[in-house]
Amino acid sequence: MARPVQNTEPNTYEVTDDDLATVEAEQLRVEALKEIPRPWKRWWHLDKTHSSDWRSEAREDYAFEAGKQWSEQDKQFLEEQLRPVITFNRVSVIVDTVAGHEIQNRNEVRFMPREEGDAQANEIFTEAARWFDDEAEAEDEDSEAFRDCAICGMGWTETRLSFDDDPEGIPEVERIDPLQMVWDHAARKQNLKDARRVWRMLELDWDVVEDRWPGFSRYELDASMWANADHPDDPHRNDPEHYYESWSEDDEFPVERKCRILQLQYWVWEFFVRVADPFQPGNIVSMSMEEYQRLQTIMAQQFPGVPIKGVVQRRKQYRQAFLGNVVLQDEIAPCKSAFSFNCITGKFDRNDGTWYGLVRAMKDPQRWANKWLSQMLHIMNSNSQGGIIIEEGAIPEGMEEEFADSWARPDGVSIVANGTISGSRLRDKPQPTFPQGFQILTQFAVDAIREVVGVSLEMMGMREQDQPGILEYQRKQAGMAVLAGIFNSLRRYRKRRGRLMLHYITSYLSDGRLVRIVGEGRQQYVPLMRRGDVTYDVIVDESASSVNQKEMVWTGLMQILPGIKDVLPPQAFVELLSYSPFPTSVVEKVKQIINAPNPQAEEQAKNEAAKLLAEVNKTQAEGQRAQVEGQKAQAEIGKVQSEIVENQADTLLKQARAANELRSGERPGLDTPA
Repeated sequence: MARPVQNTEPNTYEVTDDDLATVEAEQLRVEALKEIPRPWKRWWHLDKTHSSDWRSEAREDYAFEAGKQWSEQDKQFLEEQLRPVITFNRVSVIVDTVAGHEIQNRNEVRFMPREEGDAQANEIFTEAARWFDDEAEAEDEDSEAFRDCAICGMGWTETRLSFDDDPEGIPEVERIDPLQMVWDHAARKQNLKDARRVWRMLELDWDVVEDRWPGFSRYELDASMWANADHPDDPHRNDPEHYYESWSEDDEFPVERKCRILQLQYWVWEFFVRVADPFQPGNIVSMSMEEYQRLQTIMAQQFPGVPIKGVVQRRKQYRQAFLGNVVLQDEIAPCKSAFSFNCITGKFDRNDGTWYGLVRAMKDPQRWANKWLSQMLHIMNSNSQGGIIIEEGAIPEGMEEEFADSWARPDGVSIVANGTISGSRLRDKPQPTFPQGFQILTQFAVDAIREVVGVSLEMMGMREQDQPGILEYQRKQAGMAVLAGIFNSLRRYRKRRGRLMLHYITSYLSDGRLVRIVGEGRQQYVPLMRRGDVTYDVIVDESASSVNQKEMVWTGLMQILPGIKDVLPPQAFVELLSYSPFPTSVVEKVKQIINAPNPQAEEQAKNEAAKLLAEVNKTQAEGQRAQVEGQKAQAEIGKVQSEIVENQADTLLKQARAANELRSGERPGLDTPA
C-alpha cells in the first residue's frame, strides 16, 4: 500500500512499485472483466454435448488398452461365485504393433519453394523445421498422439512458442490428452479441417492461474460455474451450490480443487478491400474497410478524377480466448492462418459424427476371449479331479482315513474288504468333459481380436512357419493397406503442422539466429532471416532416421554396389552412409574421417599442381616463342612477296614498251630514252 511521506503537504503519498503493480493489475482486470458472450456459451454446450458419449467410450477404450477389461458388475458377479477373473490382454499388443510401425516409418517435413531461384531459402527453412522438431522433441509427441488416435480415434498436439525459458522464444510441441479437447460439433472432415473452433479444458493450480491473470478473484477465474455440466439439460449446470458446496462470491474457494480454465480458438470472417494502385500499375494492396474509406477521401481531395478501384473480399481471422467465469483474455491467435491445435483422426462414424479407433472393434472379441477362458477354468475347477466312489462296508472298519491317504498317493497301496473288487462295489469317478466345440469358440474369439482390425501375424512378427521373405514382406504390406486410412490421417496432420511451423519460423524465429545446414559432406551455420515474399509447398517425405527406410535402401544398395563402386565418387558414399543400419555416432565419425583434411594428400595435390603449373608455363613460353618465329616468317614471306610483285611490275612495263615500239615500226636504239 502507499505510505505517507514525512515533512510534506497533507494527503501526499509516495508511490511505490507495489502500488504501480496493483494499479496495473486493477486496470487489467477492469479492461478484461466482461461477461462471456452468449454465443460462446451456446457453442460450448453444443460441442460438449456432441462429444459426451464419445468421452465415455474413449475412457473405456483406454481402460481396455491398459488391461482393465471387466466391468465392475461382471467382476462382482464372478467374485461372488468364487469364479476366476481372467484377463489376457491382446489389445495392447495390437496397438503397440500399429504404433511401432509409425515409429519405424517416421516422416519429415520439407519446404519446396514455388518460385524459381529460391532453393537456398528452401534448404534453410527445411533445416530450421528439423531444428524446430529436435528442440521440441516433436517426433515423440507425434508418436504419442498417433497412439491416442489408434486407441480412441483422436490424437491431439499443440504447437507453440514458449518464452518461459528463453525470452526469444523456443519451439514446443505438446501431446494433449484427447479428453481435454472439445471440437466443433459440425466438423466432419478428416483431421477436423472444417472445424470453426476448438476448445481445451485446463485444470490448473490456483497459484498458476492467479500469477497469469492477476487482479481477478477466484470466483471470476473459475469456469466451472457455467462449463461444468456435460449436457445443457442438466438442472444443476448453473447451480453454484451443486458444484461449489454452498459458496458464494464472497467466500473462499476450496484449495483442494483445481481451477478450470477454457481455452478457445476460433475464426471469424474479416472483410477487407483489395485496391489497384493507380500510380503503380499491377500493384495490388490489401487494406481494411476503414483504410479504404480514408484513402477514397484523400484521393478525392488531392487527386480528383483519379479512379480508385477496389474489390471487397473476406478472409479468416483466427482468434484465441481464455475463459473463466468471465473473459480473462481475448486476442489474435498465435498463428494467423491455422489453429495451434492439430488433430489426427481415425475412422469416422457418420451417424454420430465422431471418430473412433481400433479398440472399438476389438472390445467384443476380447471380452468373449476373457469369458471363455474364465468359463473353461471354472469348469475345470468345479468338476471332479479324479477320486473314487465306494459303497458302505467296502473299506474295513477303522481304515477309512488310511485308505483315503493311500488312494491320493500315486505309489500308495489301498486295502479293501474281500469281494469288493470282484463285486464292483468300488469304482473310479468319471473324468470331466468339456462341451463340444468349446476350444473352437475360444480360438475363434482370440483370432477375431486381430482379424477385426486387419493386423496380420506377419505385422506382429508372430508367424511360426517357414515361408520366403518376399512372401512375408508382401503379406505385411497387405496388412498395412488395411491401416492406410489412419496413416493417411497422420500424413495430413504432418502437412498441417508443417505449415504451422513455417508460420512460426518466418514470423517469430527469423531474427538472425544461426541454423546448422548439413548436406553434401559439409556443415555450416547460416542466419535464419525472414522471407515473407516466398510461397512454399509443404512436402512430407520419409525421414532418413526411419528404420524401415534404412533397411530397404541399404538392402537394395548392397545388391548393386559391387557393380558401381568403382564409378561412384567419395561424396556419394558419404550420403549413402545416412541410410546404413550403423549407429548414428559411427556414421558421423566415418563422415568426419572422410571429410577431414589429409595432409599427405594435400601435399601431393600441391606438388602435382606445381608440376602442372610448370608444364603450363613451359607450354605458354614455347607458344610465345613459336608465335615470335611465326611473326618473323610472316615478315620474310611479305618481303619476298613484295619483291615478286615489283619484278612482275617491271616485266609488265617492259612488255608494254616493246609492244609500243613494234606498233610504231621503229627499232629501239641504245640512245632511246626509257
